[in-house]
Amino acid sequence: VSQSRYAETMLGQPFIRPTAVERENRYEYQRRMVASRAICVGDTFDETNVTMLRNEAGRGLPPSAWDFVKGKTASRSFEPGQPIEF
Repeated sequence: VSQSRYAETMLGQPFIRPTAVERENRYEYQRRMVASRAICVGDTFDETNVTMLRNEAGRGLPPSAWDFVKGKTASRSFEPGQPIEF
């Protein structure tokens, strides 16, 4: 019986979940939209002025929001490296 329990332990769980540390750091290490160059009020968001980078504290919009952002005009100015947020 003890060998059977040992074998069950060695097989592990059928699913993998992130650890507590991975959950804490999840947003910090994901890519976010940031300004690749200076964006002035009224400029249009496009591939030349927006890039996807890992930034501090995971601030900024996720890459999945690109279709929403592309073609919109900036309502405020952004410095290079600044997260794109509305």
